[in-house]
Amino acid sequence: MENLDKYEKGVGPIYGCQLALQTFLEDEDATIELSKREYAVSIYKWLGSTEYSVDELFEKDFKKALFILEIQDKYYISPNRYNSNLIMNCIDAFSSLKYQYEMILKNEFKTVASLKNLKPKKKIFAKKVAPLKYYVVCNIKYHPSFPREWAKNSCDYYIKTCDDEDGSECYAGCYSWSGPEHCEMCKEEGFKNGLFVHFCKYCVGLGFGIRECVKK
Repeated sequence: MENLDKYEKGVGPIYGCQLALQTFLEDEDATIELSKREYAVSIYKWLGSTEYSVDELFEKDFKKALFILEIQDKYYISPNRYNSNLIMNCIDAFSSLKYQYEMILKNEFKTVASLKNLKPKKKIFAKKVAPLKYYVVCNIKYHPSFPREWAKNSCDYYIKTCDDEDGSECYAGCYSWSGPEHCEMCKEEGFKNGLFVHFCKYCVGLGFGIRECVKK
């Protein structure tokens, strides 16, 4: 067993923790792993140099505190070997560590229970926008995939610009040669389910939505 006298001794219940570790290290049971003995020595050294109280050990280092508690729970501190003050330090240390550990378990249980009782949040989905069924240009219903520019080019429009001296009205605008407004073949071939979907082959040959813009 390593000589523990070279390490600093704690005060009060902290020293009580060190005594429990010392008792563990004095155990000659060959089945105790060397790594556990070395870990116990490192904790003994840590306790001698720490400024924490025994009531803070679980908060500061859970792993070390749990190791000490397990040692205290297993090994008996003989009153024949230590005076009553040291025995009380060991008892106080064990009581404090046990209480801290029980509170941690209790709080964890509450946390888990509260998480189980949480109602799942409703998923918020973006409102789906219904696809466009058709659009209207010059009172003609066009399929949404039909290019709007072509539909516009198939529509006549005139704008009044002036009044001539003789009283006639002046207009400027465009008129189309193709599309369902002007071409009988487009009217016969271009509609599907009430929607205009394509030009006839003649208008396609001439150009989609041919227009002529004039002033009259």
